[in-house]
Amino acid sequence: MIRSGIYPDDFTCQILVERYERQGRLISALNLVVELEKFGVSISWHVYDHLIASLCEENKPFAAKSLIERNSQSGYVPDERIYNKLIESLCRSNCAAESLLLKDELVHRNIKLNHVTYKALICCLSKISRSTEAELLMQEMLQSSMLPDPEICRALVHGYCKERNVGKAESVLEFFANEFQIFDNESYNTLVSLFSEDGNMLQLMELQDRMLEMGFAPNKLTCKYMIHGLWNAMGLEKNKVVVE
Repeated sequence: MIRSGIYPDDFTCQILVERYERQGRLISALNLVVELEKFGVSISWHVYDHLIASLCEENKPFAAKSLIERNSQSGYVPDERIYNKLIESLCRSNCAAESLLLKDELVHRNIKLNHVTYKALICCLSKISRSTEAELLMQEMLQSSMLPDPEICRALVHGYCKERNVGKAESVLEFFANEFQIFDNESYNTLVSLFSEDGNMLQLMELQDRMLEMGFAPNKLTCKYMIHGLWNAMGLEKNKVVVE
């Protein structure tokens, strides 16, 4: 077709690319676009948007980033949706440093992050024991009139518990309960579990009282952790008697 001097239009290119993708052949779709370019076929930016978004969804953020950089020399400018997808993909690949660098670059260029992207960044940072930075991002998100959800609460509490910063974990739970009426039982149980490991029943019971007063309701898993805490307390007491 091309050798005969007949070139596919944008719609045909889009159909061909989508067909390769449906077959799980994203690399073949990319190669097709490169070959078409060699023959002088003009590829619309919509096709590149589609390819870059697909690379991000398949957790190939660096390939997506390279494609953006290569085409930017020809005047390609991704929209907010594409940049947000790229940050989300970087976060899923645990590339916190690259995600934050790109985020700062976008802020400098007045490109807005969406709720999903903020959540991806917060979860990524919390996972690698950078919960304080994650909480600052949540505050930035709130200033942009975006509301947090239980997943963000969960990420921050898990992060602070991983860092064994129980005070901050509890303050996050309190903040979400008081400000947004979000009572996430998984986050609550994560904190109870951390207290139960130490076997300090007094602290555990005091935590329970504070949580009940806040509006949290214990469930089966909470009771399991409470019993585990009691066993740990009994074990510590027995060890103390043996030592004496």
